[in-house]
Parts: sequence; C-alpha cells; structure tokens
Amino acid sequence: MEQLNKNLLPAKWARFRVYLACALGSMFALVSLSCGNLDKPVSSPYYAEVVSPPAKKEFRWSNGRLPKTFDPAMAAAPPESDVARAIYECLTTTDPKTLEAVPAVAEKWSTPDNGLTWNFQIRKDAVWSNGKPVKADDFVRAWNRLAQLEDKAAHPELLKNFARSKAAKPETKPSPTPWNSDEPPPPIQKPSPTPAVAATEPAKKKPENLDIVAQGDNVLIVHLLAADPDLPKLVANPIFSPVYGDGSEFTAAQPENAIISNGAFRLSMVTGDSLVLDRSDTYRASSSVTIDTVRFVPA
Repeated sequence: MEQLNKNLLPAKWARFRVYLACALGSMFALVSLSCGNLDKPVSSPYYAEVVSPPAKKEFRWSNGRLPKTFDPAMAAAPPESDVARAIYECLTTTDPKTLEAVPAVAEKWSTPDNGLTWNFQIRKDAVWSNGKPVKADDFVRAWNRLAQLEDKAAHPELLKNFARSKAAKPETKPSPTPWNSDEPPPPIQKPSPTPAVAATEPAKKKPENLDIVAQGDNVLIVHLLAADPDLPKLVANPIFSPVYGDGSEFTAAQPENAIISNGAFRLSMVTGDSLVLDRSDTYRASSSVTIDTVRFVPA
C-alpha cells in the first residue's frame, strides 16, 4: 500500500502543475485584455471637464483683487504686473522653461562693448492697438517718464545702472575788461543793500533723463554705467513697457478701456467687480494666441 502511494505522488504533482499553469495563463490573459482596453489620454483645450463649451475660449483668473492701476510704471506686483504683461509687450520676455530672455518687441539685440552699450532692433510689425507702429522713441519716452517718477514708480532701483544723459554746458560770459587796456575802467558801483529774504528750502533737483537714444524708428540704443550681460533679462520686467502717450491717459477721466496698448490682449471692460481682457487683433502674433478672453474675478 505504501508503495502504491509513492507511485501516485508524481502523477498528482504533474496534474497540479498543469492546473497551476492553466490558472496563471488565464489570469495573465485577463490582465492583458484589461490593459489593452484602457483609453489613451486625449488632449483637450480646456483645463477642466466642460459639458457645453462656451462660444469663446475664456480663461477666468482669480488673483485676490482687481488691479488698482493699468500704468506699467506702477506695476510692482500682482495683480497689476499680471495685467501689464497681458496688455503690454516689452522689448524682451522671459522663457518660462529656461528663464532666458527671448525676443518680443525687439527681434534681436547686440552689444559692441561687452555689455556697456546695447542696441535693440525693434520689429517693423509691432503695432499699437490703434494700428500705429511701435517705435524706438516710444521706449525712450516711457523709460524717461519712469526715471522722472523716481520713488513713485515701481522698482526705481532697477534704473540705477542706467547712464544719465549729459547735462548741457553752462553758457560762458565774456571776461571783464582788463585793467591794463586802453579803455577806461568801469565805474565802481556800491552794492545795494540786500533785502531780508525768508529762509526757504533749496529747490529739488529735477531728475535727469536716461542716456537712451532712438536711432530712427527701429533702433534703441541704451548706455549703462557698468557692463551688464543680463540687461535683456532686466528689460523684460513690465515696468519697462512702452507707453503710447505721455502717461496722462492713466489719470484721465476717460474709460480705462480707451487705453492704447501693444500686448496680446487689450482692455475690454472694467467694472467695480470685474475686469475683462480681449485678444488684440492688432497684436503682431495674434494668430498664436489661443485664448479669446481673460476675465479677472476678485476673491
């Protein structure tokens, strides 16, 4: 009997291995079938599930509060700087992946003296929202306005390395007649008593303009005090945005959506609890802007 059981063990073990192999094969087949039926991710232009897509692609942005001003010279931090970047375009912008300066209004730039002088080439297809071309002089006017504002502007420390324009030399007056000449000396005049004048504070010196020059319509030349190889990165800050006028449009009683800008978006509607930006049809790269509307929602 014991010998019979010993003979049956190999047969039972063989059948067990067959059953185990079949079970494992079936399990792997089910897993493979399930994996094959998984749907591949499908790209979507929306940031969340949308039941009925809107007529326009609208991006709603809640950034705490609405901006207090649309003046890029006052754009110290969000939300003012966010709006300034949307409605204005600087000479350069910052690549979000590499953080390097990439062309914007300036299509290229160069420095002939290792960073002390910079030449920016303005694009000929850069235009304002009223259709007029963006010129190098628009940057000269905007940056000098920034210098005149001094501490009232956002980040005045960013202008410290900019050279100032040379002040005009004072006019030279003719020297008095020498005493050894043949002409008679001028009569001696007694000084008149000086009236008492109340002590007044000395007049504050007017800030000097920056040493920046518009060479024609499409070349901007910038002079620095010390060489800076990263100037193209610096001028991507929204405070260096160009302005169309002299800045009076930011304090005028006219509606804010009348402000002329040169960015990818333009001011469309401004109310006490909402701000709407629409894609600008005059923007040089309008075809690459895939969002139609940006709505700032205060929270």
